[in-house]
Amino acid sequence: MGRLGIASNSGSSVISAGEICTLAISDIGFNVFTFESYPAEIKGGHCWYQVRAANDEVLSAGTAVHCLCAFNQEAMSRLPTSCWGSTGTTPARNSRR
Repeated sequence: MGRLGIASNSGSSVISAGEICTLAISDIGFNVFTFESYPAEIKGGHCWYQVRAANDEVLSAGTAVHCLCAFNQEAMSRLPTSCWGSTGTTPARNSRR
């Protein structure tokens, strides 16, 4: 079972990217469960899309992510450390500017 999270500010195509990933994962035969979060603000705010995939039936979104695609630093900062699960791993940060 794997969990993918995609996060950024509104207008960065987070939801579109999540839907594309969901279709691709589903097309190769995995069962998927998605969760999307839109900002309350009309313009701007933080968006989140989570895809959980498995060979067996997936009944919930789960709590941790195995891979995060953060489109900006705010998305990395907003993600609670509990989302990384009990493995003790921390997100790798791209040091290029």
